[in-house]
Amino acid sequence: EDNKTSSYDKVIIDTESEPGFSYVEDEDVVPLTRGKSLSIDEVIRIIDANAGFDLKAYSLSEQNMMGEYLVLASAKSTRHVRKIEREIKYYNKRRGLQLMPAMPPRRGTVRSEDWIAIDTGTIIINIFLTQVREELDLD
Repeated sequence: EDNKTSSYDKVIIDTESEPGFSYVEDEDVVPLTRGKSLSIDEVIRIIDANAGFDLKAYSLSEQNMMGEYLVLASAKSTRHVRKIEREIKYYNKRRGLQLMPAMPPRRGTVRSEDWIAIDTGTIIINIFLTQVREELDLD
């Protein structure tokens, strides 16, 4: 039995424990509100609308300088990883905002096309291939 405890403050969303979860209820995934950052709910909607799975969102401590939230999601292929990344960037750009520059993640033998990290300034989003996510064990 795994007794590992998470170093994150609070789990907000865990789709692994909610089979059939879908956050998207209508055609308009994220409304256009120029100049306003994507919220955690909006990021989750975008990932869900693009078939990201095993979604987990964590609230980070107020002392954490990285951001307010951490989002982890899985994708089926490197193309799927890039599709979700493009959608997040698209909705961010529609609002007239720039994403923080991020270095491609590196850890051991993991290739950067298998794992993408996006920093919105308040939300750190990680999209992985399933096997990479299992290998890194960040949950």
